[in-house]
Amino acid sequence: METVRTAVPADLSADGPAPAPHVERLLVCVSGSPYSEKLIRMTSRLADGMSASWTTLYIEPDGAGKQLQENREQVWNHLRLAESLGARVTTVSGTSVAEAIIDFAARHGITKIVVGKPKKPRWREFLRPPLVDKIIYLSGSIDVYVVSIEPADPKPRPLSSPKERLWSGYVLSVALVVGATGIGRLVHEQIAPTNLVMIYLLAVVFAAVRFGLKPAVLTAFLSVMAFDFFIIPPQLTLAVSDSEYLITFLALFTVGIVISKLVATANERAEAVRKREAQTAALYHLSRELAAAADVENIVHTVVRNVGESLTAEVAVWVAIGGELQIRNPLHEQDVAAAQHAFRHGDPAGKSTSRYGGAEYLHLPLQTGSSVLGVLGLKLGADSRFQLQEARQLLEAMATQAAMALERAELARRAEQAQILKARESLERALLNSVSHDLRTPLVSITGALSTLRTHDGSTTEKGRRELIDAAWEEAERLNRFVGNLLDMTRVEAGELKLNKEPADIQDLIGCALAPLEIRLQGREVRIHVPADLPLPQLDMMLMTQVLINLLENCLKYSPPGTPVNVSAKNNGHCITVTVEDRGPGVPESELERIFEKFYRLPVPEGAGGTGLGLSICKGIMEAHGGAIRAENRISGGLRVVVTIPLEGKES
Repeated sequence: METVRTAVPADLSADGPAPAPHVERLLVCVSGSPYSEKLIRMTSRLADGMSASWTTLYIEPDGAGKQLQENREQVWNHLRLAESLGARVTTVSGTSVAEAIIDFAARHGITKIVVGKPKKPRWREFLRPPLVDKIIYLSGSIDVYVVSIEPADPKPRPLSSPKERLWSGYVLSVALVVGATGIGRLVHEQIAPTNLVMIYLLAVVFAAVRFGLKPAVLTAFLSVMAFDFFIIPPQLTLAVSDSEYLITFLALFTVGIVISKLVATANERAEAVRKREAQTAALYHLSRELAAAADVENIVHTVVRNVGESLTAEVAVWVAIGGELQIRNPLHEQDVAAAQHAFRHGDPAGKSTSRYGGAEYLHLPLQTGSSVLGVLGLKLGADSRFQLQEARQLLEAMATQAAMALERAELARRAEQAQILKARESLERALLNSVSHDLRTPLVSITGALSTLRTHDGSTTEKGRRELIDAAWEEAERLNRFVGNLLDMTRVEAGELKLNKEPADIQDLIGCALAPLEIRLQGREVRIHVPADLPLPQLDMMLMTQVLINLLENCLKYSPPGTPVNVSAKNNGHCITVTVEDRGPGVPESELERIFEKFYRLPVPEGAGGTGLGLSICKGIMEAHGGAIRAENRISGGLRVVVTIPLEGKES
């Protein structure tokens, strides 16, 4: 025996068994068939998906002769295609194709074999079992993938109409009677005529099971006539020599009718159960997917897809916006009128209804309670397993599910709007409360000082005048910082905070923050600890000064008069931390995170005031710098606020 091998790598050589497989290896078998190309390409995609190696094998049967010569060119074309797609190709000879394939697979560590589905008629399998069955029988632990090699039909085969099925049932019923009569004629000399009735009863039962009630009744009638004409003497005539056969005829016909009726009833009940099961499954899948749909667009998409697949129909959903039905699909004039009627009146309209019966679609309102949220339109396809009247109950249930989902989405939207409105009102109320106090207080002080100076009658000393001017100046500065905080918060919220970074000395930064607070710091000890060798971070000097001013103001506001304030800085390698500490009561642990929220304020001493924006602005400025800010309580009492300033070029 001569063996021809092409492009066989080392691990596919026939010398000795292959090592135990540790990865997936695929094998596809080809021939001169035009379907081999599809098998090769499908195996290539399968191997790519599994990240597996694959081999294309051609078994050259012994004694192929002329047929082999005719197919040789096609075979080599297939092998070259496989090799271009990355396969290892080989050709071997063998007397049994199935045994040669399995032997090759076992010796080379193949884990999966890909073969095409046989196309021969079923009756030929009794004479010669298909190759696929032989491979599966011999495969052992090797997986066998059987793939279809027929081209996909772009158009589904239309189902026969009930009338066509009925006529075919009549024809086949006649054929059953002819067959039963032929069998009876062959054995009527060995078997008593009354016993041959069972052959006809079998034909009646078969007709009832396969073709329905009417063909079974025809089978029963024809069986009686054929039994009398061909079996009962005198044969080939309808005359009856023995009157007892009349009872046999009556029994045969009666039993046939009863069996047909029972079988038909059982079939009808089974069909009804199947339809109910299909309807229940369709409702289950629809409700499950609607539960996960969050907005109107997803709900509409889910309804269209599920209803269309369940009923094999064209489906459209129109949702009401602003009290008007939005119909965007091009529809027949009757369908537009039917959809508008269903929306306005809440009644079904269109096909199979008394209103706008000329429409192509059946239009059902998507109604919950007293409101209609939209319209569901449906047009059954020619191959649908449901009739429109049969599908009405299922459609109404689906429409109810869709309406409830739309109502849920609408309620969720309203709840979200209500939450936004509530948050906006809360913000406006907090801003109004803050503005009403923090604007009015300094304005009253300034107005009072100016009024006193304006009505100066000579009784006010120079010192008193100076104190009034200083008080007005301090309140004006306070008012200016308040308005600045509001503007800074607006910039932070809008994301328009622009940084002008430059190298900055932390000592200069602390000095710039202490200067505006010089008057308010009188009587306070400010302890500053800044190492001399501290590196210069890149930061916006003006904004970072505002951060320290806000922190120092909080220290003055929330700590007893005369207590010291600590300001320190430290180099942590990748960042610089600036710490501001006071000796106040501190902050409850549960409130440490909230103090950085807008308009959140702790109870402050009388007259201290505050907008609740200072720490929120600090947080926004630090985040813009790529840094952070946090607060913690000191063990010995007071609050510590730590500002982290990143160093450029240092990994955190």
